[in-house]
Amino acid sequence: MKTPSRLAKALQHLCARNRRGSFSTQATRRAHLKLVARQLKDLGYGLTHPKGMKPKHIEALVECWQKEGLGSGTMKNRLASVRWLCERVGKASIVKSNDEYGIGSRSSYNGDRGRKLDLAALDKVSDPHARMAVRLMAAFGLRREEAIKFRPDLSDKGARLAIKVGTKGGRYREVPVLLSRQRALLEEAKALAGKGSLIPSDKSYKQQLEVVKHQCARAGIRSLHGLRHNWAQAIYRHLTGWRCPAAGGRVTEISHSSKRQKMKLHGAWWPSGLVTGALTWPTRISEIVDDQSEINRDMGGSHHRKVDRRGGTNAKHPMQRGSCRSHRTGAGGHRGAAL
Repeated sequence: MKTPSRLAKALQHLCARNRRGSFSTQATRRAHLKLVARQLKDLGYGLTHPKGMKPKHIEALVECWQKEGLGSGTMKNRLASVRWLCERVGKASIVKSNDEYGIGSRSSYNGDRGRKLDLAALDKVSDPHARMAVRLMAAFGLRREEAIKFRPDLSDKGARLAIKVGTKGGRYREVPVLLSRQRALLEEAKALAGKGSLIPSDKSYKQQLEVVKHQCARAGIRSLHGLRHNWAQAIYRHLTGWRCPAAGGRVTEISHSSKRQKMKLHGAWWPSGLVTGALTWPTRISEIVDDQSEINRDMGGSHHRKVDRRGGTNAKHPMQRGSCRSHRTGAGGHRGAAL
């Protein structure tokens, strides 16, 4: 095992003193900076302290990453960690913009990443808390951490779920409870978790996360985040009556003539917020839809639904806040989109 270089140790201490961001963000930053220290050493630079960083070091790193054929998104993430490092040591000005380094835009994903929950595979998940977390991901589009830390007794607000613990950056958002099956699942979760979360009392979050990972891998459930994509697509179809573009829906034209961009779907012009999935949720779901029938086969019934366009696009009391990018969910558009 190689001994960490002086630069690597200095970077570790710097990260330990600056614990800004979520645990995941901090872990990613540490990994990036550890890699930076190793690559600079391999490139022949004898840098021993982060205050000695110069433009030539950053340019060498970027050139190395480009030779490795890394994607623009990966390089931008690594460069963000380098930028954070330079800001901490008072040398933010030595890091140029992504464009100046020749790093292009992130490539968008145009395919369908939605994944339906395989009930046969779910039966192989023996841990009841892990199984419930997976079911919540599929039914409400929760992220993995949100589902594991989910407290049904506190989150259940009747027609919606209040989600804050485990969200990205601790940002609060609300998720609608539309179906009788979702309500029944919440009651099951309450019976299992009681007044706590879906983390057993004898385990920490990290331990339960490993249980979820291990049991899902053994059961053959490979894409947990795909359940969130599938949920977003189901909600999109629930509100509009048709599939989103990533799942086969058609976007035929885009108009930039007005201040609010409009898109033409199925022969009709719609505000882009509705078409792309940047939907606001009125306090009363009935302002958008006519009834409470099931959303789709995965959530229990019919796809088709009539939409009140005025309620769907001009709602003044949003229920759902957060973000879900179009190329990730297959139904989202802008940051701050409703899903």
